[in-house]
Amino acid sequence: MKRLQTKHLVLISLNVVAWTFAALMAKGVVSLSATKWSEIELITSPSRVRVFVDGAFYSDGRYLTTPVVIRVAPGKRKLTAKRPGYQSNSSLVITSNENDRPTVSMTLEPANTGFQEISIEKSSDADFPDIEVSVDGGQEVGDLPLTVTDLLPGTHHLEITLGKIIKKTVTCRFEIKPEPFDNITKISLEMRGKRLRIDGCKQVK
Repeated sequence: MKRLQTKHLVLISLNVVAWTFAALMAKGVVSLSATKWSEIELITSPSRVRVFVDGAFYSDGRYLTTPVVIRVAPGKRKLTAKRPGYQSNSSLVITSNENDRPTVSMTLEPANTGFQEISIEKSSDADFPDIEVSVDGGQEVGDLPLTVTDLLPGTHHLEITLGKIIKKTVTCRFEIKPEPFDNITKISLEMRGKRLRIDGCKQVK
């Protein structure tokens, strides 16, 4: 009997809350609204950059490959594109509604002329399914073999993630020397059973 009384009281309370909320909405005290987003097409040179919207990281600070369409709240927005070794560039854009898609083009001027590049390739015929490669914590660059450009002299970190459901990440570091060389720096990957062997990059435990 007590359970039925408790259940009955809960139903009455819920009905009171619902009717009160409906009355407040009718008077304009409470309103429901869905966030509407505007789209901006961003084109940059170089094409891989980190993007900031009103000073805050977009896409958690990951590198984006442009042209890319980004979503922002409508209004006046400041877009900034950054990349190591380049001068950052910003642009103000005004979006009015969700159907508007303005195009913003930016060119980042090099701030350094000592850029180098590396090549990441396979040393065997083994497949690397579902491989993800990033340099310096965010520069996703795709499948093997690949070339990573615009690297400044110094120490860089390479992150390799294998697997789709159960992922395993291996981190290593490599050095770019300030003097230019005729031969491109190479990092080779090889699978030995379930173990990944990396040559040209010192593994970090």
